[in-house]
Amino acid sequence: MGKRSQFERRKNDAYHTPASVGRSNRGSGKGITFINEVILTDAKECIEWPYYRMDNGYGQVGLHDGMHLAHRVVCEKAHGVPSFPDAQAAHRCGNNSCVNPNHVRWATQAENEEDKRAHGTWEMRMGGAKLSVEIVLDIRSDAAGGASYEALSSRYNTPASTIKKVVRRHTWKHV
Repeated sequence: MGKRSQFERRKNDAYHTPASVGRSNRGSGKGITFINEVILTDAKECIEWPYYRMDNGYGQVGLHDGMHLAHRVVCEKAHGVPSFPDAQAAHRCGNNSCVNPNHVRWATQAENEEDKRAHGTWEMRMGGAKLSVEIVLDIRSDAAGGASYEALSSRYNTPASTIKKVVRRHTWKHV
């Protein structure tokens, strides 16, 4: 029978049994209506998700079986079910809130990470990161000049364990 899309599985979904019709509005609201309109576009520019966004910028949409990432729903509706396991809906534009079907594609994690590096959003994946590329370079330079982890920890208001990982390239390997 093959792998079916989450949108094609609704027939046996608890929300779609004859007894439950009309009990749930999830999946029939503004978000899914917006997505159904967006997948028909041939726009070149980003289309921002106008509804709920998580702290990292990704939009969420409620479907009958729960909350889903809006760009992933758009990717599946526009491009079909991914043809390989663990596929990620990657943004070509680097804009986490973009739901333009021309800007999202199925990619491996490695391809998605490379896209992030190419458009400069890779560092943002650690939403709580206090360091930047400039600070990391300064830390490494200061450490090479003989500064101790504890001194750097105080200077950059960062735990000494984090400083050590940066200097030894256990983190921030791409810099």
